[in-house]
Amino acid sequence: MSPTDSGSVPDASTFQALMKQWADAVAGRDPALFDAIWAADYSYTSPDGIRLTRDQIMDLEMDVPVPGPMHDIRVQKVVDGVVIVRGGHPLRGEFASEHVRPELAEQVSRGVEIAFTSVWRRQEDGAWKVVSNDAHIVRTD
Repeated sequence: MSPTDSGSVPDASTFQALMKQWADAVAGRDPALFDAIWAADYSYTSPDGIRLTRDQIMDLEMDVPVPGPMHDIRVQKVVDGVVIVRGGHPLRGEFASEHVRPELAEQVSRGVEIAFTSVWRRQEDGAWKVVSNDAHIVRTD
């Protein structure tokens, strides 16, 4: 079996751990930690509906507050080696970025709940990396 033939879908705990790595990368402001979980062709769609390139989202991740605990992680197999991961997390704190409207930054400063949908692909070496992520604000505090 090749690394892309999964045979079965990894359970939510696999992706809970990967999302924790992502939060740790934000906390550490360490691009190398992002590189470990982002595919080379990774892209992101913001709550404003703006598609950001890998370089743009890297800049944003250097400024964004550290996300709260991930919850409601659900994994759905699409094809062998590709899964959709859905979940949520709270986000609260001050930040400024050229990639975020001031109104969105203000919402985040008060606290929001983020729902995300990510597409993950198993790499040739067997590692899972995210290729696309969409984030939406589903409630504000």
